[in-house]
Amino acid sequence: LTPAGSGGFMPYTRGPAGENGQGFPPRGGMYSSGNGYRNGANSTSAGSGGLAPMGHSAYVPKGDSGSGSSTSADQQQQEQQVNEGGSSTSSGEDRLDGAEEARVKGWLRPGFNDRDVQPEKSNILMLGPTGSGKTLLAQCLAKLVNVPLVLSDATALTQAGYVGEDVENILSKLLQAAGHNLHLAERGIVYIDEIDKVAKRTRSSSSRDVSGEGVQQALLKMLEGTIVNVPEKGNKKHPRVEYIQMDTKNILFICGGAFVGLEQVINERISKTSIGFGAQVKMDGEEDAADVAARVTRKVEHMDMINFGLIPEFVGRFPVLASLEALTEEQLVHVIKNPKNAILKQYASLFGMNGCALYVADEALDRVAKEAYERKTGARGLRSIMEQLFWDAMYEVPKHGCAKGGDQEEIAVFLSGDSLDLNTDMVPGRTTGKYVGARVVVGKENVEHFLEHRRLPGDAEEEDADEVRD
Repeated sequence: LTPAGSGGFMPYTRGPAGENGQGFPPRGGMYSSGNGYRNGANSTSAGSGGLAPMGHSAYVPKGDSGSGSSTSADQQQQEQQVNEGGSSTSSGEDRLDGAEEARVKGWLRPGFNDRDVQPEKSNILMLGPTGSGKTLLAQCLAKLVNVPLVLSDATALTQAGYVGEDVENILSKLLQAAGHNLHLAERGIVYIDEIDKVAKRTRSSSSRDVSGEGVQQALLKMLEGTIVNVPEKGNKKHPRVEYIQMDTKNILFICGGAFVGLEQVINERISKTSIGFGAQVKMDGEEDAADVAARVTRKVEHMDMINFGLIPEFVGRFPVLASLEALTEEQLVHVIKNPKNAILKQYASLFGMNGCALYVADEALDRVAKEAYERKTGARGLRSIMEQLFWDAMYEVPKHGCAKGGDQEEIAVFLSGDSLDLNTDMVPGRTTGKYVGARVVVGKENVEHFLEHRRLPGDAEEEDADEVRD
């Protein structure tokens, strides 16, 4: 990370430059005015440079004439708009900077004032199976709104006074991700993963749950918005630690977890059982278990999260419940080959270090995606399958002396649909995995023949000999 005022930019934190033109303005106090920011709705004082609400990097109040962002053409266009009653809205009441409460044809039009009304954050609680992209969504959101992001794990958190990380360490990491820029850190995003692991497992217990319910209670005020004393160095137990007061009012908290067993809690609420001749009979095995779980989790409510083990005070601070579905086979194929850092491109780069080319058939990708879907491990299961397919090839390719830049024979690795067949041959001295694996072809003529016929010249003779033996 590049500290503020060092002349460089930090990831996810590129913003308006200060007066010196070198990135963010240097920190000059607890709540020093940011020279590179415009006065926003929630500015700390009239003379200081306040920041906009989190996620609104270009937010400027309508009355801020010094920013120059609102043009006279936009104001004239708003003044020329006509309401349903046919009257002109040239007065300042119906413009975006404020409006009076009115009732139009039975509809209530709430009134608001820009100086009194300030948009508040809505924390998000995401639930979905493993490998469905919960962490990736938080990372993409931070890049989109151009704010710092910190990824934390709820399993390492404990209640204050016990062995483990305190909840204040999360904000300390956010401050470090923002380059110790307090103004920027107070508009960041905090993603807490594995939040389902801090749920209460028993209704009544004689021992104190310091890593479960205690963590939920410690996060309550931080989620809602308060002034938190954050250790500057990240070590709260140091005797001479310096604290920084951080306001969490505009910090967006996103919590995610798999919530295994939540579909059973939801089924207990929505299931309607009946007996008799008119009762509906449920047939087992008609639908895929993943499809059934995805359909059930779409109906999740806050009461289901409370029955799962989260305390009501904690669940109430997450207005948005987002349910993610497991990736389909088509989406898994897209994950294998299309992203910038796709797993298929990673193996192509590894083989390319030895001067080897990688060729993959479309049916092989379909079978890999189908195998990962059946394992219920999402996108994370793709690497496990690919490792088994390229197990022998990654040891065999360097044996041919394919030093990059030297004179070597052409070599290629082919991954076909037959590569995912179960391995039944036990060859002495050769690593035998679950699958047949990728095929290593050496020689220019053999590579061209394999590209055209998908087999080597001697493979046809071996198949004929096997048929004669049968």
